Amino acid sequence: MVNNMKRFMMSVSDEMYDDLEKERKARRLETIQEVNRQLLADYLRQRNSVPKNP
Repeated sequence: MVNNMKRFMMSVSDEMYDDLEKERKARRLETIQEVNRQLLADYLRQRNSVPKNP
């Protein structure tokens, strides 16, 4: 099996970590990484659905 996913590490402040933990619990996810994936996917989906001005 070939893994085509890219990996990276990130550092966040204690305050951001606490916010991510709250979001993780609210979304009933198991890891902060899952929260990051969902937040990024939601952001990109929303950004791509907004019509661009000519």
